[in-house]
Amino acid sequence: MRFRHRGLRRVGLSVATISAVLLSFLVAAGNSADAAPALPPGFITVSIPSGQTQLTDFQFLPDSTGKLTASRLTIGKASGDVVYLDATNAARTLAHIPVFSQGDMGLISLALSNKYGADGTVFLLYTYVGPGGKPTSRLERWIATNPLAPTALRPDKVLLDGITQLDAVSANNSHGPGTVAVAPDDSLYVGFGDAASFGYADHLARRALDPDDPHGKILHIDANGNGVTGNPYLAKAPAGSWRGRMFASGFRNPFRFSIDPQSGGTLYVGDVGWTSYEEIDVVRAGFVGGWPCWEAGHHTPGYDVFKECLDYYTFTQLDNPDGTRKETIPAPAMPLYEFPHFYNGALHSAAAVGGVFYNGTSYPAAYRKSYFFGDYPPNSPSRIFTLATDGTTIQRAPEPNGFASAIGGPVSFKIGPGGDVYVADITTSTINRIEYAPGNHAPEVTVTTANADPIARNVCFDATGSYDPDGDTFTVSADFGDGTSATGLKICHAYGAGTTFTATISATDRLGATGTTSVTVTPGDFPPTLQLITPPAGSKFSVGDIVSLNAVAKDHQGASLPVTVSTMMVHCPAPSDCHNHYDGAPQTLTPDASGQVQYATIFPDHGQNTSEQLTFTATNSAGTTAAQTYTILPNLHTLSVASPAPANIDGFAVSTIQAVAGSTNSVSVPTRYQYLTFTGWSDGGSPDHTLVMPNADTTLSANYQTAIDQRYTALGGANSFLGAPTGPEVSTGTGRTRTYTGGRLYWSPPTGVHEVHGAILARYLSFGGPTGWLGFPTSDELPVTGGRESDFQRGRVYWSSATGAHEVHGSILLRYLALRGPSGYGLPVNDESGTPDRIGRYNHFTGGRSIYWTPATDAHAVYGAIRGKWAALGWERSRLGYPTTDEFGIPGGRESDFQRGRIWWNATTRITTVRYT
Repeated sequence: MRFRHRGLRRVGLSVATISAVLLSFLVAAGNSADAAPALPPGFITVSIPSGQTQLTDFQFLPDSTGKLTASRLTIGKASGDVVYLDATNAARTLAHIPVFSQGDMGLISLALSNKYGADGTVFLLYTYVGPGGKPTSRLERWIATNPLAPTALRPDKVLLDGITQLDAVSANNSHGPGTVAVAPDDSLYVGFGDAASFGYADHLARRALDPDDPHGKILHIDANGNGVTGNPYLAKAPAGSWRGRMFASGFRNPFRFSIDPQSGGTLYVGDVGWTSYEEIDVVRAGFVGGWPCWEAGHHTPGYDVFKECLDYYTFTQLDNPDGTRKETIPAPAMPLYEFPHFYNGALHSAAAVGGVFYNGTSYPAAYRKSYFFGDYPPNSPSRIFTLATDGTTIQRAPEPNGFASAIGGPVSFKIGPGGDVYVADITTSTINRIEYAPGNHAPEVTVTTANADPIARNVCFDATGSYDPDGDTFTVSADFGDGTSATGLKICHAYGAGTTFTATISATDRLGATGTTSVTVTPGDFPPTLQLITPPAGSKFSVGDIVSLNAVAKDHQGASLPVTVSTMMVHCPAPSDCHNHYDGAPQTLTPDASGQVQYATIFPDHGQNTSEQLTFTATNSAGTTAAQTYTILPNLHTLSVASPAPANIDGFAVSTIQAVAGSTNSVSVPTRYQYLTFTGWSDGGSPDHTLVMPNADTTLSANYQTAIDQRYTALGGANSFLGAPTGPEVSTGTGRTRTYTGGRLYWSPPTGVHEVHGAILARYLSFGGPTGWLGFPTSDELPVTGGRESDFQRGRVYWSSATGAHEVHGSILLRYLALRGPSGYGLPVNDESGTPDRIGRYNHFTGGRSIYWTPATDAHAVYGAIRGKWAALGWERSRLGYPTTDEFGIPGGRESDFQRGRIWWNATTRITTVRYT
């Protein structure tokens, strides 16, 4: 029997931090009103039961020929149960595994061997309480008795073990085991998250890049748990080591992935992001995703100041935990597709759920060979997307608003009988088939009931959650099961004598298609009474506080009833991002002799602004329930950061958050920002560090010194030749400057900080200082032969007591320096000047030396007797024109060539001779 999908609920999930817990989709389940699924015309969803609560994964079983059937195995996150359902939906539990189910943990993934019909091999990936109470992940091989219609499941071999999720049992149990997938060659791919904090920038996340650690990896192993040929490090590492098993690295949480059936060995992975992006990766051997330094194709806020990330950005160098260099690893590969959490001014995405390729023929051509995958936006319905790709680029981009929305909580995609896409929905614990069935469809009927007045035997029916897949209007009628009926979305009916009745609710659309559902009611049943004894009104709690409550539940006859407690975290890492997720499995409490049940919990550290909703439920023998919810309110305080440089709190580029007293939070600022250098936090922490939120509003100040202040201090401050400052540091051009009684300091990004003072400063300012043609200084004032020098971006200024301060630049400066500058050619006695004919430029230097330049001749030195002769003839205005060579040696003397002649000097006679051409 098949069931049309009814009233799928919206799911509230996290972004950063759901990206935080499990993917959060393992723990998130919405409490909001039912919403009708939205799919393209002709598509519907059909649900089949899973026999689970908190369904996480499923597999369809083959028949004796290997063809998939409707029979299936399912697993539940918190229950630890493996359930078999046959084609009629009859269910039986095959095995129970004691699991650790907080956060992302529990029974997460199952896969069947390629020869399951013959050998009954099932692979199970889960978390249990390991040695020392630590949550530990394990991959096991189990064997089914009578595989095609299994009656039992027995453990056979542990393939992987000892992958700890945290150093202790903690509410921050996130990003644990993800997927186990069987390759065509019978090898296994197994994925694990980074098991680092989802609430703050955690140095533990660095191990996602470390080949010697399984966290943040996809491993590729054989049937004995050893690495296989093709793994990038196997040639130089033992097959049983983590390095030898590693296939791909640098993931935050590769929760769901699948093997491309066309390639046989290429993985398509949904890696859950942190604060900004989700990604779909095409993963082959040696793939590096780049987490935690990269989130999709971007540097990760909060992690981008970590030394390990700075080294990775610059050198693709992996650091050891102590900060020393370990080894070079590949640069990150870019994702096939990335999608931001925020766009169009709203929060839309939160957790990528890797999907499957559709290779059937029943869907329209546009969807054939398309990749179907999911996403969990926290404040709007979850969605399914499709894309087309050749494995390198995207041929058809995902739908802007999704292929489908309001489709429950998708946590696993499979291709099932008939080739259609099937999706595990953790919110309803059903398996939803995406079916293409064009034409008119009957309305989907959802009804809730309430015993409005047990004495009057009055029962109310509410069908407002019903919807029509085609968007048609419809009418609702009720057959109350006692021979009477009525119409309306909300109907109340008074029953006569009788214990139970089966009412049938029908919805008929305008074309006459009718959908129905049945519900059993007990008109005279009185709900249980439930009384909560809570802490005083307005109580608020810090992390680690014990919260104690008592409850008294009784049926109508006064007998005490057990009470079930479920926990929902309401997590608000940012004002625009509040989401819900369950925390562990529900607990059933037995009343004591006085009829009370006692409950105590420790308020957990779940990051930022988090409250905890405890729902107590009592159920009588007729199945009628009473429930009350108590909200543990957090003891919130404001954590603020005062910083002249951009700050980051828990991965968000914000300067203030609301945080629970006792919670751990990360703050970070860059060590260098423009002209500023970090000198310390007001609490003494490093540029990136964590702090436990005090029980008071707290402001942390990031202290910086400007580059100019640092240099001033290094020079001796007011006791140096610069003396005391005479004004504040100010911007100038593309840099900064500050004036002192004895000079100035200048800074710009390409030049750094340098001082200029005295006559050289005066001359520099006469040329416009840093906004003039000389630009910023590139050196301090330096001693040179006979005087002093300061270098600038586009020239130099020289000074001596005899010559004063003069600049040299351009080609003349280059020629001057080639002649050994002040030590070889004296000091300039004028600034570079234009010749009277406005063609050339020149500088004169001490010792009767000059350098002349024109565009046609370049720069050449003229000195001594030859310079004297040329000067006597009228310099460049003479018949000779400009020099075209420096002076050079010839037999018996020296020579300089000019544009229209030459001057010779005879070393014996000391006579200069001019010859014209």
